[in-house]
Order: sequence, then structure tokens, then C-alpha cells
Amino acid sequence: MVLLSLVLVIRNSIQREARKLERRQYWSARSTLEAVTIIGIVWYLKMELLRTKQVPPNITQHTIQYCNDLVEDVKKVAALVYNDIYRDRKSSEIVLLDTGRDDLEGRRGIIQQYDSSTSTYDILVAPRRSSGNKGGAVISTYSECMEPLHRTALSAYNSTPKVHSQMTVIPNSFNCIPVKDFSVCFRHGVLHEVQKQYSNPELDVESAYTIMDARLSLIDKEEQEEKNQAKLRQERQQQAMEDFLTTHTPTDGRPYKRQRFYASMPTWNRSCQTNAQWEAKLDYIKHITMAGSEDPHMHLFTYPFKTSDDSFVDCIVESPFWRDSSMIDPNNKDKLFYQTNGNEPVIITTSSVQSLTPGLDLEENVIDLCFKWYVLYVHFFLIQKSAPQHS
Repeated sequence: MVLLSLVLVIRNSIQREARKLERRQYWSARSTLEAVTIIGIVWYLKMELLRTKQVPPNITQHTIQYCNDLVEDVKKVAALVYNDIYRDRKSSEIVLLDTGRDDLEGRRGIIQQYDSSTSTYDILVAPRRSSGNKGGAVISTYSECMEPLHRTALSAYNSTPKVHSQMTVIPNSFNCIPVKDFSVCFRHGVLHEVQKQYSNPELDVESAYTIMDARLSLIDKEEQEEKNQAKLRQERQQQAMEDFLTTHTPTDGRPYKRQRFYASMPTWNRSCQTNAQWEAKLDYIKHITMAGSEDPHMHLFTYPFKTSDDSFVDCIVESPFWRDSSMIDPNNKDKLFYQTNGNEPVIITTSSVQSLTPGLDLEENVIDLCFKWYVLYVHFFLIQKSAPQHS
């Protein structure tokens, strides 16, 4: 019985060591690939600081590696960039086995980063259900205790970037530069193009930097052209909107406008027609306002009410206030507005009407409309009413 127990212990020990060896071999190549990628990111970030002239001018491609504080900060940022862009969650899920610790055995975790100085992985261990800890804990462990939950081929391990570029922030370790942080944009495509020719750019830094500088200069030029084109399109759209809101094309100047003929219909009273048009305009304004249009610049009406047949002008002329006024020119009713209000129109949009809501500031065009209307009222009603009547 003792001999059988000894045999079982030896067999379990051999099997355990075989499993550990298999795990070490599995993670060895992947940790090397990860370390090489992070080294490339570190080199890229240092060279980009030089290219964008964010570090002191006396630092060169060869001497930047001796800036210990900067290099340490860049390494930390590079590890974060690798996790954000390259690390695949499915490939990083593991189960802790053969750890020799009851509190860790069989628990799941996710790889956070690989520490090449100690050859260990930082693992975020999922909390036990009975622990009450929702965040989990980060521990360091060797690869021999990490059983991959999903085994993947080496060529597919963290090989597909989630994004092709990412802005990063590197702490400033130079007292002579009055900025808190350096901003660097990491681009996967540029680093990949450099590493196709130089697996370790640090060994041939000048040639690798030349390729990187040429590629990034071309990208910067293309991005600047896109920004200029976008700005130009925005200015054209803004100008087109301003022209739309301020320019009114006469009916006879629009050849594609549908012509309507009502020869067979009876001629209605002029006041009935103009009042119907006025009511229709008011209903339209109420509908747009109550519906809550998403476009704050939707055109509602322009004052003075200039139309091709003076229909809106007649709405005012037909009222009792203006009916007996001798100052209205029957051949040019629009003159009634221009004599007091000038030729500059007032454009009322949906935002103008919404500014009438209690508690909001009135827009300037609403105030201008009120003033112009009041001047018109005083000039053509109160003056006419107080003027002596001629027999």
C-alpha cells in the first residue's frame, strides 16, 4: 500500500511537471513576441518625441536612451498602448493551475502585462463569489501556472490591432520644458512598416527613423489636406445656408416651379384670399414650433412680408387700422414698410420663436421685429389718427 501511494505521488509529480513544461513552452514564444512588440512601441514613442520636437534640442536619436526618467515613463505608456491596441481578451483568458496555493488554484484570470525583467505575468484574478470583492486582485505569476482558456496559434496571438492609431500622453520629466505632459500619436501601420525591414529598430536607429519620418510626414500632409477640404466644405455649406435664409428668388425666376391655373374657379373676395393666406402662414409657424423642429435655423418668415403679388402686404392693408390711410401708395404697397423700416429684412427662424419661451433670452431678430413693427404702427396709425381731417 505504501509502495502504491509512492508510485501515485511520483506519477502525479511527473504529470504536473509535464503540464508546467508544456505551459512554459506555450507562453515562451508569445511572451517573446509581446516583448518585441512593446520594444518597438517604446522606440516609436521616443522617436516621435524627437520628430515633433517636444524634447530639448540637444537630445538626439542615440542619446535619448540615456534619459532614464523619460525612458521609464515611455515603457509604462508602451505597455498601456499594447494592452489597448493589441491585447486580445480571448487569448488573454487563463486558469491558474498547479500554483501550490489553495486560494488561487482553479481561479480564472486575464493577462494584464508581461514583465520581461522578472519573466512573470501580471494577472487580474477574478474574485470568488463568496468574497464580496467585485474588482478582483492583480497578482504576479509564472507562465507554468497559467493554463490558457482558449489556445490560439502563435501567428494569431494579439496580431490584429483594435485601432490603427491612438493618442498617448507621456509625463514630462524635463524641468526646462514648461508643459506637464507630451502628446504623441502612435500609428500601428508606421511601426509595422518599419519592423518589416528592421525587427529591432534600436539596432539601426538612423535608417529606421528615416523610414518612419518619411511615412509620418506624408500622413501629416494628407491629414492637413483633408482638414483644409473639410473646412472649405463647411464654409461653403454655411454660405449656402446664409444665402438661403437671406435671398428670396422671385417666382418668375424659378422655371421649374409648378404653375397653377384656376381659370375655372370663381374669383373670391380679395380680403378673403389674403386672410386665408395669412392664416395658412400662421398655421405653418404654429405647426413647426409645436412639433419641435430639430433644425434651429429653419426659416419661418421674413419681415417685411414681400411677395410677388403683395398678398401679405394686403393682409395688413385690409385691416381697419390701414383701410382709410391716405399715405399708402396703391401702386406700391411695399413702400409702406420701407418708409419706416429700411431695406434690411428681419429673418425669423424656429430658434427665434423658441426664444419667446419664458426664462430664455430673446434673440436679436425678435427684438428687431418688435421695434420695426412698433415704428410702423406709430408712424402710420397714431400719426394718421392725430392728423387733422380735410373735408
